[in-house]
Amino acid sequence: MTVPAPYVEASAEFRTFLVDVRDIAGLTTTNQAFTVTEGVLLAFRRRLDVVGVARFADVLPAVLRAVFVAGWDPLAT
Repeated sequence: MTVPAPYVEASAEFRTFLVDVRDIAGLTTTNQAFTVTEGVLLAFRRRLDVVGVARFADVLPAVLRAVFVAGWDPLAT
């Protein structure tokens, strides 16, 4: 079985996403864009229940999905 295209292209797609965030937000670096993206995703995640997190993560591209669920403890309150 071949590796699905979304995983093969994940890094390039994520880089393009960060450049877009950087440019739209008027930031200087993609490092800043990553921090903004991470903050938005984590703030949004905190407002969802477990099912909501799973459903939202399922529609995200591979790297954004990983950032969204990184360090997530579904049993934490």
